[in-house]
Amino acid sequence: MPFSYKWMLSVLNKAIAKAVASLNTYEFSDATRAVYSWWQQLCDDFIKAIKPYFVDEETFVSERSAAQYVLWVCLENGLRLLHPFMPFITEEPWQRLPSPEGVERKKSIMISDYPSTVECWTNEMVEQEMDLVQSVVQGLRSLRSVVLTKQKNEW
Repeated sequence: MPFSYKWMLSVLNKAIAKAVASLNTYEFSDATRAVYSWWQQLCDDFIKAIKPYFVDEETFVSERSAAQYVLWVCLENGLRLLHPFMPFITEEPWQRLPSPEGVERKKSIMISDYPSTVECWTNEMVEQEMDLVQSVVQGLRSLRSVVLTKQKNEW
């Protein structure tokens, strides 16, 4: 499984654990913060990482299939994570989300189980490596903006 898939599933697992623990102790702001942070990582990083697999129908066939499945797992679990906070908004996208072959879901997100952690998804080493990658990228972007600003001022 590619690095980005392992990372996304591990981060999803951590968000599920934090949301469940926070909801059990009635700390709703912590639960929403964990879910929001996870959705931000999904949209900002994971979708960017898998975009190349969907550019061309001819190439990356197996990678595209794996990316679609991991994205489906993320969206399905992510919508169920959000459901207690946004019930009417999450129902329709969940209904429209197609299921992979052989996967059966309940008729409504409302009667679906809340997500639970999957131990084999947890991978602290991958998360640490991705944190390093993200901090390097952030540093490079900051450096680029400083250089571009200096170049603008010189002109």
